[in-house]
Amino acid sequence: MKNFWLFISILLHPLLLINYSFTILFYFLPYYKARFYYEDIAFLLLFIFINTFLLPVLLVLIMQRLKMIKNILLHEQKERTLPYLLTSALCFVTAWQIMDTDLGELSYHFLFGVSLLIFLITIINFWFKISSHAAAISGVVGLLLYTIIGLNEGIMIYWLIAFIFLAGLSATARLASGAHSTKEIYWGFLLGFCTIFLSVAL
Repeated sequence: MKNFWLFISILLHPLLLINYSFTILFYFLPYYKARFYYEDIAFLLLFIFINTFLLPVLLVLIMQRLKMIKNILLHEQKERTLPYLLTSALCFVTAWQIMDTDLGELSYHFLFGVSLLIFLITIINFWFKISSHAAAISGVVGLLLYTIIGLNEGIMIYWLIAFIFLAGLSATARLASGAHSTKEIYWGFLLGFCTIFLSVAL
């Protein structure tokens, strides 16, 4: 059972959730479907995947190689600071790069929000361990909720329901694996939802 919860934690990793979010936005929101061919969307998703997943993972592997961190899963609080700050910077730069494109405000507001969320988690981490998994998936919930109530995209309700379920599954996985306490997960949920929802709504 432990391996199952580990699999869930990897499947719902915060960096992957960024890419799941963009995949849903690009393929299901009419704004993107009307402006981009599928080939263009695939290229954009690859660009975002490289910047928000591959590069952060590569940097963590390099840090492990240089013995700057013990484990790529970053179990220890003190090991998270530099990887988190670098990931936050990469998300910020990616948001800046797409700001003047046809991707619209939602895309770069979301990425700026992600960058801010990672930065806030990094700062909070000095005093209190918080679940980045919970923060990330509740951020996706906040994003999807905004598309429904802010953009009137009713079709996203199905994705919202799915990610609310996945949020519960992710929380269960983190608790079952002993990675976080209930309090750390609840604080993660609150921080992630508020940060991303406000980032895309304002």
